[in-house]
Amino acid sequence: MIVFGLALSGCNQQAPDSAAGPSVASLQKEINDLRGDLIQRTMRTDKAIELTPTEKEFQFLDTPAGKMAFSVESIAAQGDGSELTLNVGNLSAATVNTLKFEAEWGAVDANGFMIRPGSRTGQKTISKPLLPGTWNTVKMSFAGIPPSGFGRLSIENPEVPNLSMHTN
Repeated sequence: MIVFGLALSGCNQQAPDSAAGPSVASLQKEINDLRGDLIQRTMRTDKAIELTPTEKEFQFLDTPAGKMAFSVESIAAQGDGSELTLNVGNLSAATVNTLKFEAEWGAVDANGFMIRPGSRTGQKTISKPLLPGTWNTVKMSFAGIPPSGFGRLSIENPEVPNLSMHTN
């Protein structure tokens, strides 16, 4: 923040280009670019998100009921596939009683791209009420890909066929 303040205080001054360092204008541009990138990374919402079981970061998904945050808490073997424990943050004021979405899951290559063919797809439903303004823990099964090969979960096209609001 100190660098940001110094860069802004010198906005109207043009530092000469020299070997001593970058100009105030270039520092200001770099700071503005970094600020924009930070905003994009922390508040980005989307109609589709991708979660990686090894990363604990959350992503925002736009749903008909408002924004929801998703992260993977853990992954475990289940039959021929995997069971993911998801944290779902319901940012709305409504209880989402049912959340449906299309999912794709599978292994990823060295560059982090889903390996196709070989991935699996399916319609998934969360029937557990997702309480408003809180993190909700949900366990979901994903057949055919064991934890050792589970590189990514893609979630898209969310539907909210059932929600409820509290009344006074």
